[in-house]
This record gives sequence, structure tokens and C-alpha cells, in this order.
Amino acid sequence: MKLRSVISVLLGSSFAWSSLLGEETVLATAPALFELKQGTEANPSMLPFLDELNAWDLAGTESERLYYSNPTDGTIRYVTGAPKQPQVTILLDRQDAVFHGIELDRKKERLYFLDSASDTVESISLSGGKPAVHVQKAGLVRPNDLILDKEHGVLLVTDSGADQVFVFTRTGNQLASTALPGAWGIAQHSSSQRIFVTSYDEGSLYEVDLQLDVVPAILNLTRITKELEGPRGLAFDRSGTLFCLEAGADRISSIDVQSGDITHTPYQEPRNGRALLIYDSEDQDHDYIPDHWERRFLSSGESIHELTPGQDEEEDGLTLMMEYVFNGAPFVVDKPPVQVSYDANTGKTLVRFDGLSYGHDYVAEVTNDLVQVPWRASLLNTKLGDPIDHVYSEWKIELSPEQEGFPADSPLYLRIHARPSPQ
Repeated sequence: MKLRSVISVLLGSSFAWSSLLGEETVLATAPALFELKQGTEANPSMLPFLDELNAWDLAGTESERLYYSNPTDGTIRYVTGAPKQPQVTILLDRQDAVFHGIELDRKKERLYFLDSASDTVESISLSGGKPAVHVQKAGLVRPNDLILDKEHGVLLVTDSGADQVFVFTRTGNQLASTALPGAWGIAQHSSSQRIFVTSYDEGSLYEVDLQLDVVPAILNLTRITKELEGPRGLAFDRSGTLFCLEAGADRISSIDVQSGDITHTPYQEPRNGRALLIYDSEDQDHDYIPDHWERRFLSSGESIHELTPGQDEEEDGLTLMMEYVFNGAPFVVDKPPVQVSYDANTGKTLVRFDGLSYGHDYVAEVTNDLVQVPWRASLLNTKLGDPIDHVYSEWKIELSPEQEGFPADSPLYLRIHARPSPQ
């Protein structure tokens, strides 16, 4: 069987690295909205939900939901919809609760949260339902913030009432704790898994050293800086920069975690803030290719704005966009993106290619006649893996003429589309 392949890329108006907010925006609870960089297209329609409802903590993604906890009315809500007409939905309503920190577990589609009234760590399905209690009391006094450690799968909780940082299993067993006056914010870098916490009382930022391979577990803190004023919320942007909300000075600051150097940016409206969430656009040049991928192939001094999706400088037949969606390397003559092998025993052809694990659908279509017979869809898959853990996955398609309804001696023509997944 002869098989020929055609690679194509579809880009429709339905796709953009869009969000409920604009690019390079820091959304902070009181101040409700804060523009980190000039040129930000912030969405003022988000203000009422966070300003009037006394939101405490934030969690979310650019293209999906923005969750926030409200300690005043005992609700956890999320915002969805178009930027100009956002919709607010209550995920959890518990009138006697005082909800503080929240944390998304995207793999299990759950939201972890702290209830400072009952001193519990709980979680709830993103589709709603009855919450599960993971930690109850266990020394908690006024829990502020939490993370689900991506490396160890444990919960880390900061508590300014107990002046402690706690480590719990999801079943509620306390593995370790360490003293930290005014323990408040906590954040984990998505790739290095490094964890940082703030001490509101000391004005300090610490790095966490967690060792779970010994009994008892070890939790140590190493101070990075003590030059902060009332530090509370912490958040990393996608480039790995750590930001801190300094409530004592009404500003958001970026911190170099290697040197301890700090860059301060004042609030536009001082509000004694608590937590923050950074929406950092992955596509500032609006070419539908993530900026971090483009930067991998740039020479020193070059800008991502110099690259265009249709360029093919090495003239290997693969545009920049095709290199991205099929795991190629621009400026280098690549191997063909689709690898084909024939199994004489089964009479089938195996087609392999590297495709994005997240954010794109891949559709394979076949025909045996480029003039007379229309293309037929043979495969449709979406979101094979986690966008953090697996950037590319190997996609496989097994084909034979008979399987596709053609005579056994027919040639097969294969066409593969990569198109952005519906948001």
C-alpha cells in the first residue's frame, strides 16, 4: 500500500490565547485590579465581583474559570463568559464559613480551600457537590493560604494564627511543620517545583526545603530577603518571575529569588491587599504560537516580533506554525514530521507523529483519489496530556485500504490537520 501525507494547519477566528482579562495583568484582591505593565488591556468589568464582595484569594486559568473565595458571605464563586459580560456562579455557599486560600487541582478537577471558621482544609469538585474534608483542626488557628505540592502530592498550609507552615497528606496526616511568624503567602514554581512562603510579621520571603524521604519528614526555611513590608500573596508568572503583594506598602513587587533583588511597583489605589493572580499572556505578538516556544530558537538580540507563522527560512516545506504543532525545529532542515512504517503481516500502515499534548485537536483524513473521492475523517483526538508535564506526545494512527472502505490495492493519501481546541 502506498501512503502519501499532506500536513496542514487550520487557524480559525475561534482561537486565541485570550482570557477574561487582558495581557500582563495582575489581578489582586483589594486592590481588585492592578496593571503590572504599560499597555495592559485590563477588563474593568471584573472589578465589581472582587471589589464589592471582599474576595480573599484567587485561582484560575486564562481561558477557563476565575475562582475566588469570599470570607464575608461564606461563598466560593467563579467567573466565566466573555470579558464584557462575565457570569458569576456560586460553587459553594456556607454561611458560617470564613473561606481563605484556594488552590486548583486541574488533574483531578477539584478546588482545595481553607475554612478559617472551622480550621479545615477541604476540596470540592469543580462541577459542585459535597466537599471532602482533608484536614480538620490539627493545630490550625487562622489558616491563610495553601498549595498542592506538585512534586510530592501533599498540602502545604500557612497559618498566621499558629505562626506555622504545615505539611499534610490529602488524608489529613501531618507530616511536618515549622515556625514562621505571620505565615501568609505560599507559591510553587511550575517547572522547578521550588516553594516560597512569606512572613507578614518579619517582612521576609523564605524558600521551603521539604524532605519527605526521611522519618520524621523535614521542613526547613531559608530566608531570601527581609526587605518586604507586610508581604502577603505570592504568585509566579509564566516566565518564572516571583511576585509578592506587599500590603504594608501598597505595592506589588517582583523578586529575584537567586539574588534577593526586589523591584517595586506601587498600587494605583492602595487597598491593603491580600492575594494575587497573574494573567501573563503567552502570545504577546498575536501569531498563535506561544512566545516561550519562539524564544527557544531566537539568537541573542532577536525579538519574537521578527517571526511569522508562515515563514520557512530553511525551505524544508514546514512553516513556523507547522514546526510548532508537529514538534519541529525552525531554521533547521527537519526529518519529515510524519513517520510511516508498513507491517507486511497485518497489511496495515502505522503512522506516527509528535503532536501537542494540550490545546490542539489533530484530525487525520484519508482518501484514495485526490480528484474523485472526498476526504474522510479517520481520527479525532484532543488533550492527551497535561500541559505542564507533557508538552508533546506521540500520536499513532493505523491505516489500511480495507479499513477505510477502499479496495485492497488502493493507494492511500493522508492529510493531518492541527487545529486549536475549542475553548
